[in-house]
Amino acid sequence: MISMRRILKLVFFTVVFLPVMALGCIDVNLGGNTMLSDYQLYLPKAYDANRSRSYPTIYILGSDKLTDIERIGICKTLDKNVLIEPLITVFVSADKWLKDDSIDIVLYARDLVETAIHYVDKHYNSRSERDGRLLIGGYAAAAYGLTHPDIFKGVITLNFPGLFDENQRKEYLLAHSIAKYVEQPERIPIYIVAGEDKPCSDHENTLQQFYTNQVNYNMQAVQLYQQLHRTNIFQQQFNKYDRVPASPAELRIMNGNGVKKAYLNGIEEGLKYFFAYSGKPVQLEYDVSRYQTKQKGLIEKKTSSIRKSLAITKTEHIPLAYKIYLPYGYDDERNIHYPVLYLLHGSGGNEKSWNKFFAILDAMIERRLIPRLIAVAPITGNSYWIDSNKYGAVESSIIQELIPEVDSHYRTISHRSGRGVLGFSMGGYGALRYTLAYPELFSSAVLLSPAIQHGDPPTTSGAVKRGAFGVPFSFKKWKMLNYPLTLKSYLKQKQRTPIYIITGDDEWNHASEKTDLPIDASRYNMEMQAATLYQHLIQSTEGDLEQCIQNLAELNIINGGHDMGVWAKGFELGIEYIFDHGFAKPRQDKVH
Repeated sequence: MISMRRILKLVFFTVVFLPVMALGCIDVNLGGNTMLSDYQLYLPKAYDANRSRSYPTIYILGSDKLTDIERIGICKTLDKNVLIEPLITVFVSADKWLKDDSIDIVLYARDLVETAIHYVDKHYNSRSERDGRLLIGGYAAAAYGLTHPDIFKGVITLNFPGLFDENQRKEYLLAHSIAKYVEQPERIPIYIVAGEDKPCSDHENTLQQFYTNQVNYNMQAVQLYQQLHRTNIFQQQFNKYDRVPASPAELRIMNGNGVKKAYLNGIEEGLKYFFAYSGKPVQLEYDVSRYQTKQKGLIEKKTSSIRKSLAITKTEHIPLAYKIYLPYGYDDERNIHYPVLYLLHGSGGNEKSWNKFFAILDAMIERRLIPRLIAVAPITGNSYWIDSNKYGAVESSIIQELIPEVDSHYRTISHRSGRGVLGFSMGGYGALRYTLAYPELFSSAVLLSPAIQHGDPPTTSGAVKRGAFGVPFSFKKWKMLNYPLTLKSYLKQKQRTPIYIITGDDEWNHASEKTDLPIDASRYNMEMQAATLYQHLIQSTEGDLEQCIQNLAELNIINGGHDMGVWAKGFELGIEYIFDHGFAKPRQDKVH
């Protein structure tokens, strides 16, 4: 019997390619046999076969042939992208009849891609070495790249289903691919992209699929990233708290329709990453020059008149202090009422915690990216924003007394629609708690690198070590105040609060703590916990599918660590999100 590989090579090399235009995509059908594969070829503008520098080539591997709309969208993305050099693009589609056999389809995909590589390198001015090739696709592409890291510079995986599901063959495929990869000398960077879709933006009869598959794409992407980049994949020795030896990988989760975001933005961002790839991680940084403004808000430190003072020691008590930001022009227009954003700092927070963020508010308001608003930033140390013996009645003071005090002293929109809450790290824990526990008070929330855990926290976390949940740490109190329990009560109420979640893909890696944590310590990492929270929030509306209730959460995972690079970007995106999802705009007093 003639092997599939020989059939493919015979057909591929005996078929004459149609003339290739200098712009756009054309279809090349190999022999017209639908049981074989369709290849589609794209050459960049002004392709020059005699160009002294050869063209890099990307191979886009899919289980089905892309539609004309999808393919043209990718071509347009490549045409308009001036930040990377011109590319040859080959679309390779594996047939439907093999897609349910995970092992065979990877072998089949390998034959398809390698055959295409041989042909393109022979007939076109392509860069015929590993550094000149990229592979893009789903789970077959990820597995193929891991088992053949000597062929490609890198892999971009897009919204791949089936790596971590009930299909044991696909689970075996991942384990098999990683095992083979570890044994090889080459290392291949993998750029992992996932996207989401809004339930009501999809057709009625596919809403259920959103909950069974689309949400899982995010979690599967995180799990693949954890396997490759957040565990000691090579079983090498390293000192406690040092960087864990790992395979180079990046994780991005984008909101929006999967095709638009993952296949266009994902490809575009992945290509930019690989063309700038130097083997060293590149992080977002806080650039103060981006936030220079002429118009600056007024920032003052205040001491509240709250009767419930906060404990510092058993014998010493102080009133709650807070910083307040009043937008430029607040005193000039005395008939305008403003929404209020409550800002919850991270561990060790003090009166300087929000100074850089206030500059961002100035810039966003001056550039009219957002309406004017008031911001209130309480100062509570390591309180985790709850009532405790060590830090005093923090939660009760803010909810019961600070909010009414702010509403009485300033021109606020003293209604749920006029209040939002935003927090970073430990403050992300507090912002989530306040949102779920008091949905009648807050219309929206932003969580920046939230220090949350779906289960028990790691022994080295601030929640355990800093005393807010008891000294010694009380697991009972943690469970009573943690979000899984609060979420249950939240779902029984009528109010629903849009929540924006963002974290970096290179936050603290708990696996580096070694002996302090179990072997699966990567489950504590913030990108895993953010995706877990998001999945629970999205699934919470599953029972309302018939009414097509709008998705009330958004998850972004971007490049960066537990720092201002991620938080500044998240602060901007998060505030824009809440204004787009019900956070009230300034309003004028009614004239009687």
